[in-house]
Amino acid sequence: MAVFKYTPGEHNVVRVDVDGYNTCTVPANPEVHSSGLDMIALNPGENYFICGFTGHCSDAGMRIAVTTK
Repeated sequence: MAVFKYTPGEHNVVRVDVDGYNTCTVPANPEVHSSGLDMIALNPGENYFICGFTGHCSDAGMRIAVTTK
């Protein structure tokens, strides 16, 4: 489980694939979390998340990759 805590309305958490992570691209029909206290189940292997607000991933580096076993 990953927990993301932030100010709602200023950020969000979008689950992406490795390409979305590398290019800071929100996919079509994304899984978006925006409560400000998101508890997200992690899949075994690589999990990628970005902030979907314009510039937050690409300019501010708001992205994370999490590896689980």
